[in-house]
Amino acid sequence: MFFFGGDQKKDIILFYLKLKKMNREIKFRLYSDSLRVMYSPENQIGNLWSIKEAPNGIVKTDNGDVLMQFIGIKDCDGKDIYENDIVECEIEQTIGDDINITGVVLWSGCGYYEVLFPDYGQSMEMSGIISMRVIGNDIQNPELLQS
Repeated sequence: MFFFGGDQKKDIILFYLKLKKMNREIKFRLYSDSLRVMYSPENQIGNLWSIKEAPNGIVKTDNGDVLMQFIGIKDCDGKDIYENDIVECEIEQTIGDDINITGVVLWSGCGYYEVLFPDYGQSMEMSGIISMRVIGNDIQNPELLQS
């Protein structure tokens, strides 16, 4: 996730230069808490927000809207996967049959995305997951994570 510090003009220029060097598509979606509406990159009006990170890792704008970044991959149905998406995962087992489990996509803070499985209290890097299907997100559909 990208954050702007004290010298915002300098940070925006550095942010732009970093984007030019990347090969993957950078896009965000925004959930308006006040309107209870999810704005996809295709229907956003403008794309400059002042943002801050909450203690739980969720990035919010100054007015409380939740900002989620596209993680650069699509699910098995071709749908973009964003931070905070709830996904059904097929996980390969070394012994026995593969298992299906539900988790939420999060930024690890260590340079990669992972899926957190709340029922098991564990997370997993994307490399160990055979396939994923987006079934919702933890902002609008938190009940999908409850067992």
